[in-house]
Amino acid sequence: MNFFRNLLRPTLGILYLIIVSSSNTVAEQQPSTRKDSTENTVNAPEHLQRVLLDSIDPKILAQLVKAINPEVTPNNTRLTLMPTARTLKTGTGYIESMMLFFWSTGFAITDKHAVLGGLTSIPGAEIADQLFYFGTKSLIHQSESLRIATGILALNQKDIDKQLSTVYSVATLGNEDGAVSILAAYGFEGREIAEKPFIILGAERRLSRLAYFVGEIPMYGDEVNFPLLGIRRYSEDSRSHWGYTFPYLINYSFSFGKG
Repeated sequence: MNFFRNLLRPTLGILYLIIVSSSNTVAEQQPSTRKDSTENTVNAPEHLQRVLLDSIDPKILAQLVKAINPEVTPNNTRLTLMPTARTLKTGTGYIESMMLFFWSTGFAITDKHAVLGGLTSIPGAEIADQLFYFGTKSLIHQSESLRIATGILALNQKDIDKQLSTVYSVATLGNEDGAVSILAAYGFEGREIAEKPFIILGAERRLSRLAYFVGEIPMYGDEVNFPLLGIRRYSEDSRSHWGYTFPYLINYSFSFGKG
């Protein structure tokens, strides 16, 4: 029975499109009207369309609309600053610029493992004065609604006495319409480990086909830092986006490679 139901649904959708198309053609060639019981003039093709629409299950109609005008699937491997537990597809990557002074990139070696990197480009500063970072992210668990990833991050700059590094884990719960993420990281300065973990709570919510709300709340011990709240809007092909994060962070990114 399920087989025939699954077969019937797309058949009804196709039949509807054929009837609407043909009825529009007939209407252009031979306009026809009729009068209903209230003596109001009714366009026959439009009336037929309404009858067909009313007869189609709303769920089937929603599937047809979504197939014609699909939602954009974004590159959501990160929020404003923090990474999510999602990973890129093998052979794909991104380049992102924030305020034109901070650049970051990511590239997927496999569907589960990616390398990350970035640097600052402060005008007038020498190369040695710029900040550089390198990192990794590896997916260790994946289910329909939960992903968990872990990785490392290392920072370097000439005024830093000892290289700063961190080991982090991040969990993302939800789907592409809305999700929450929590990141926990322990920092190292040389061989000295921080006394407390650094925590970031993140959230994302689809506002429309192309736009998302994103937010982050960084915390260290009992100290809660000012939250980052912003909007991100994607292009139709989802391969680029621009974002604004209150109060002044503006970023832009584009993807490369084919997954």
